[in-house]
Amino acid sequence: MRSRTLALGVLGLLMASCSQLAPNTTPIFLAKLSGENVVPKITSEAWGYANGTLSGNDLTLNGKFFRLSGKVTGVKLMQGKVGQNSAMLAVCTFDPAKEIQNDASKVGNGTFGKTCTFKDHKINEDVVKTGGYYLVVTTEAHPDGELRGQLGYE
Repeated sequence: MRSRTLALGVLGLLMASCSQLAPNTTPIFLAKLSGENVVPKITSEAWGYANGTLSGNDLTLNGKFFRLSGKVTGVKLMQGKVGQNSAMLAVCTFDPAKEIQNDASKVGNGTFGKTCTFKDHKINEDVVKTGGYYLVVTTEAHPDGELRGQLGYE
């Protein structure tokens, strides 16, 4: 009886220590932003990246961009597959005054960030998880997008 209690105690300690080693289950999505991903493709030295995290009913998106032709005029989350433009309006639009920061010392560089709620922006979790959304970064020279990247696991 005593050995059984000891064995159960050791097993309990092992299980407790293993649960602390469990990986973070918050899904993280990445997007490589490039002019080659814009439809139709554009020639640009610009590049960038973005990441998204799902937490409850929120999709938080953050990104950086570099070497654009000018200041960013907009960032939009769109629903669509790789190589296809969305026929719909943007799912989530970033406010240039609050959610996009153009670098004052280096035109064409900067950051963006926003939390898009599923309810307010009609975001579908299954579409997020299957790579069905993309980000578009627009400038005055490229109002349809100077950068684009598909949001997905990478």
